[in-house]
Amino acid sequence: MSQLSKGALSYKFARSFLNIGMPGYLIFFVTSRCNANCRICFNKENVRNSSLRKELSLEEIEKISRGIKNLFQLQISGGEPFLRADLAEIVTFFYKNSGVAHVTIPTNGLMPEQSEKALRKIFESCPGLYVSVNVSIDGIGKRHDEIRGVIGNFDIAAETYRRLSPLRKYHKNFALNIDTRISKHNYHELEEIADFIEEKFAPDIHIVSPARPVLDGASREIAKEEAVGVYKRLREGNVSRVKKRVYFSKAAYALISLIYDIQRRVIEDGKMAIPCPAASKMIVISDIGEVFPCEPIWLGDGGCRLGREEGGIMGDLRREGYNMRRIVNSQRSRKMRSDIKKSKCFCDFGCAVYAGILYSPRAYFGILKKFFEVLR
Repeated sequence: MSQLSKGALSYKFARSFLNIGMPGYLIFFVTSRCNANCRICFNKENVRNSSLRKELSLEEIEKISRGIKNLFQLQISGGEPFLRADLAEIVTFFYKNSGVAHVTIPTNGLMPEQSEKALRKIFESCPGLYVSVNVSIDGIGKRHDEIRGVIGNFDIAAETYRRLSPLRKYHKNFALNIDTRISKHNYHELEEIADFIEEKFAPDIHIVSPARPVLDGASREIAKEEAVGVYKRLREGNVSRVKKRVYFSKAAYALISLIYDIQRRVIEDGKMAIPCPAASKMIVISDIGEVFPCEPIWLGDGGCRLGREEGGIMGDLRREGYNMRRIVNSQRSRKMRSDIKKSKCFCDFGCAVYAGILYSPRAYFGILKKFFEVLR
């Protein structure tokens, strides 16, 4: 896999930034099918009804990718992404047709062989693409199995990590991460989990954040005060550790620290800390082709001020001939962007905070400040 230069990455971002009227950060739910039964799943309703949902075909996805240009970041989601046998082809379409620079794939780690096979295909078809895989580990041993609802999940996820880890040696633009979601089931073990992950796995980065709200009465999973405490500990660097690799450098650590700080402020102050990029530079495509401003509006997360009755769906790609520009520039979408801006919609949704930083020049000073803090 050829290495994409920092200059080329900056050029791709600049093109994305200047691509007025089109998203630069795309969250794509490639499937609602899942082979786990997570207690903290924020997409549980769609996962439960996955057999009734007609997910987009590979041919449809190719059409969608051709209608999105200068895309910077593609965040794959689900369900379990690796349940799609054509995942490598999906990524390749966005690489070749949309010019995407960075793709992130989360996984529950229950498919070691399929994961490795798909990644090898991606590396072969997409030279220069930055690829991040986030393996979910929410606890040590049986604790993780209990949270994920699958006996033996921890051991299989560890096997997946060990299987994928050697690929980093040959593909310098590949980052293998561990993703831990903090909830009422494990927040009291945060330091223990972090130390274990660093000692046993040593990922490029250990991503840690409070679990998203779920729809079965579990609310935010941990109280506001506890969430604030988690973000403060993360900001102080007790959990996230970044290796000196091509992409995940000190600058990346500075960005992550800023994200944690903004998330903490949103929860603590109960107001917007950065302009929301939803419906403009960040959008979501569901597994059945519906387009939404963000996940909280789509899935009804309790922390979002703009509910479905006020925002909701931007459009349906199947009905609009797979034309993303038509949906993004529609009167409905323009009104949605206006409503989001006027209401000063806020939440601590990590992807929205990250995209907000990327596409808000006023946040760049904060990144620079964090960078110099890291250098100390």
